[in-house]
Amino acid sequence: MIFQIVSGDCRSFWEDVVSHPLSCTRTAAVLLALCAASVPAAASEIAACTLSAWSNDTDTNGLNIRAGAGSDTAIIGQIPVGGEVSITGEKDGWFRIDHAVLIDYETDDTTDVFAGEGWVSGRMLGLVLHDDLHAAPSDDSPVVARLFHEDANGNVSGADSFGVTSLLTCQGDWVEVEGTFFGTPLTGWATRTCSNQVTTCS
Repeated sequence: MIFQIVSGDCRSFWEDVVSHPLSCTRTAAVLLALCAASVPAAASEIAACTLSAWSNDTDTNGLNIRAGAGSDTAIIGQIPVGGEVSITGEKDGWFRIDHAVLIDYETDDTTDVFAGEGWVSGRMLGLVLHDDLHAAPSDDSPVVARLFHEDANGNVSGADSFGVTSLLTCQGDWVEVEGTFFGTPLTGWATRTCSNQVTTCS
């Protein structure tokens, strides 16, 4: 099949192998290399997950919702500043959403601002952490950062003081985040996160 793809005529290939083994070996190697180069790279898969986050985009026009996982895809909607999203997957740093709302935390009124499938950049999403950061999306994986801080006055801060700067990817109810904790840049996996902007969901 390899030789049919490249040259279209290989009826004498095995005869050539017998009479010119070295030449045919080289030919086969070249053809294999050409075939390998012609196969397109596999598209990255969508990581499935279930979590919520909010838009931290300060643009008054709102956070763009895209038709696909990339800034070169069509804009199909916007999420107002502070809008919250339901996330169902991730691909190449873009997060698939199926719903977005704007919540007035003073009146508890909720306004639907988007329904259907769309994609938003993980660099524009935020949430609150509850636990330490892990090396992988599992409670059994090593802890890469214990989110505990006590200042000179004895004031204690925990995971909810972690400042998320970007969501990287997700798996199940786990999300890999990038951010800072009292000036220290950190990256790791977290679970049991919260998208409420006035509480920690405790």
